[in-house]
This record gives sequence, C-alpha cells and structure tokens, in this order.
Amino acid sequence: MVPPKLALVAGVGPALGAFSSKGNESMADQSFDAGRFAREQQSRVASSAAIGFNALKPMLHFQVSLLRLWANNIEALAQNYEKGVDTVSSSVEEQVRQQRAA
Repeated sequence: MVPPKLALVAGVGPALGAFSSKGNESMADQSFDAGRFAREQQSRVASSAAIGFNALKPMLHFQVSLLRLWANNIEALAQNYEKGVDTVSSSVEEQVRQQRAA
C-alpha cells in the first residue's frame, strides 16, 4: 500500500505512471517548463503594456488638446495678420492716390 502523501507524486500510486501523463504534470515538472515561462513572461509584458497604455491615454489626450489649442491660436494670429496687412495696404494705397491727385 502507498502512503497518502506519496499517492499524489507523479509515477507513484496504485497505477504506476497514472499521474505522469502530459496533462497532469507534477509541480516539479511544471516549474522547469520553458514554454510556460515564456507564456507567463509574455502575459506579464502584455498586461504591463496594457496598464502603461491605459495610464498614458489621458496624458496623450491632454497633449493633443494643447496642440489643437496652439494650432487654433496660430490660425487666429494668421487671420489677424492678414486683416492688419489688408488695412495697412489699403491705407497706403489711399495715401498714394492722394499724393498723385495733389
């Protein structure tokens, strides 16, 4: 008879090798599984990236809103410049006409 503690160890029990199939590996076998390490690492990296992107999203939205505000201000400045240039050019043209008329 196998003691109860040893019955859970792979390869020991009433049907020898019953626990050593591919689906039921022991903890010792799983701890050295390189594929599992790679999957866990990939999962950790993916979750860390997701957390980072979720934290970064509000900052990017803020920066985009600042960029849009800056672009709107530049556009308003350009329109004001055009109005100023039009005003100055029309006044200069009027002065030139007055000088020619005199």
